[in-house]
Amino acid sequence: MGTRHEQPGQTPLEPELFGRRFYLHLAAGAFCLLALTAGLAFLETKVPAAAAPSIIQVTGATTPSATARLGSQHGRGGLPLPSLVTRSIQVGEGDTLMALLVSAGAAPEDASEAVQALAAIYNPRSLKVGQQITVTFAAEDGDYDTQRLVDVTVSADVDRKVLASRMLSPDDSFSGQEQRQELTPGLSRFSGFIDDSLFEAAGRAGLPPAVTAELIRLYSFDVDFQRDIHPGDTFEVKVERWFDGDGRPAKDGAITYASLTLSGVTHQLWRFQPPKGEIDYFDSAGSSVRKALLKTPIDGARITSGFGMRQHPLLGYTKMHKGLDFGASTGTPIMAAGDGSVAFAGDKGTYGRYVQLKHPAGFATAYAHMSRIAVKRGQSVRQGQIIGYVGTTGRSTGPHLHYEVLAGDKQVNPAGLKLPTGHKLAGAELASFQAARLAIDTAPTQTPVVTAVRETDR
Repeated sequence: MGTRHEQPGQTPLEPELFGRRFYLHLAAGAFCLLALTAGLAFLETKVPAAAAPSIIQVTGATTPSATARLGSQHGRGGLPLPSLVTRSIQVGEGDTLMALLVSAGAAPEDASEAVQALAAIYNPRSLKVGQQITVTFAAEDGDYDTQRLVDVTVSADVDRKVLASRMLSPDDSFSGQEQRQELTPGLSRFSGFIDDSLFEAAGRAGLPPAVTAELIRLYSFDVDFQRDIHPGDTFEVKVERWFDGDGRPAKDGAITYASLTLSGVTHQLWRFQPPKGEIDYFDSAGSSVRKALLKTPIDGARITSGFGMRQHPLLGYTKMHKGLDFGASTGTPIMAAGDGSVAFAGDKGTYGRYVQLKHPAGFATAYAHMSRIAVKRGQSVRQGQIIGYVGTTGRSTGPHLHYEVLAGDKQVNPAGLKLPTGHKLAGAELASFQAARLAIDTAPTQTPVVTAVRETDR
C-alpha cells in the first residue's frame, strides 16, 4: 500500500489511531452494540416474567363456565367477553386462599370479599397441596393493568367445585355457589404376573398406588410379602370406579374382589357387609380375612432378623432376640397390628422411641426404634392405623422396626401364636354373602382388562 505523507502545518498522527482500520473497527463495534440492544428488546417481548410460585398457567381466554354465567355483557360497566382473562393456580405448601388470590393479581379487598363468599359453602382452610384454583379477571377498557377479580373457582373434589362470582349477583358483589359433576359408577378389573413385588406388578397393570396399598393390607394377615411371593405368581383385582362424562376415570372406590395365586394356590376374597355387621372381606367359605393381628405391621419391609438366638450386631455376643426386625427406610409408616389401646408411647432406653399396644385377647404388641410417634398414651387405635414411623433411635445399627408380641409380660414368637380369627358367616348371612359374591363375579367391567407384561417377556 502507498506511504502516507504529512501535510505542512499538521501535527503528525499515529497511523493506527484514526486510519481506515480504526473506522472499520468503530463501525463493527457500533453494529454489534445495535444488534445486542435489539436482541435484548426482542427477548423482553418473548420471555414471560417469572410467575408467582403457585401460578402455573396464564391464559388470555374466558372459561366456558364463566362465559355461560356472564352472557354477552356484564356488570355495571358492561364489560365485553374478550376483556376477561383466566389464571390457573395450584396450591402449594403453606398457601392460603387469600394469599393465592393476591399473588395472582387480585386487589386485597376483592380477594377478601371472594373468600368470605366462598366460606359460606366451603372451608378455605381445607385447601390441600396440589388442589386447583381458577380465577377470572375483567380488564376495564381492555387495560389489563386495571384488571378486576370477578370469579374464583376451587376444585374441592373430582365431582365438586365451589365458586365465588360477581356474575351470580345483580349488585356486582361476590356470591357463592356449588357445582357438582354427574359421575357414572362402574367396575374396573386389573390383573398381572408378579416377577418382583406385588406393588411393582400392580403398578405395571395400572392399579393406582392407594388401591395397591389396600390390596396388600387385605392379604397382610396371611401373606409374608418377602417370603411368600415368587416369580410367576399372579393377581387379579376388581375395583369400584366412577367415570366422568367423557368416560375417563374420575375416582376410585373400594376393592370388591381380590385374588392372589401364590405357588399354584389361589386365595380369593370378596367384599361383603353382613346385615348386622361391618364391611369386611371373606373367602369362598364365608370366613373373614381379618385376624386379631396383622402378620406384618409395615408394608413392603423385609425381615432382617427373626425371633431366637443371634449374635448381637452391637454387643458382639450371642443373645436372645425376642422379636422380629423389619428393615425399612426412615419415615416408613408403622401400622397397629390389631385393635387396642396405647399402653405406652415415648422413649424407652435401648428401644428408643417405643409404643406398646394392649389388645382385647390378652396380649400386647410393641414397636421400637421409631423416628416419630403418632399416638398418645390411653388412645384407642384400630387395626392398620398408623402409630409411628420407622427410625433408628435407641440401640440400633440402622433404620428398622423392632416388633414384639407379648403374652402376659413375656415376649413370644409371633409365628407360633394362636390368634382368634374374624367373623364366620353362617345361615342367612352366608346365603346373602353367596348372592353378593355371584353378583360381583358376573358384573361387567367398565374398562378393558389391563394385564401387566411379564419382565421375562420384555
